[in-house]
Amino acid sequence: MANYRYTVTGSGTFPLDMLRFDEAYPVDRESSFAIEHSIRRVTGMVTVTLESDKHPNARRWESFGFIVADIDGDEITQRIEHASQTENR
Repeated sequence: MANYRYTVTGSGTFPLDMLRFDEAYPVDRESSFAIEHSIRRVTGMVTVTLESDKHPNARRWESFGFIVADIDGDEITQRIEHASQTENR
């Protein structure tokens, strides 16, 4: 079982490289479909729920125009961003 479950939201094409970078994978068919759909259709909002053994790198997600919306089901975006900033120091 993964240590982290989180949701990312953004517009445009989903940054597939972030799956590799965060060692993450979609948790369900809906999330997989959303990724595939964003690749075929570049416009619109994309929301995907992912799991990983690594903590999500919120700053890197932001560089692709996506925001880590919640982690483990709790709305704690600011805590994630703070942890990401601390990791990068």
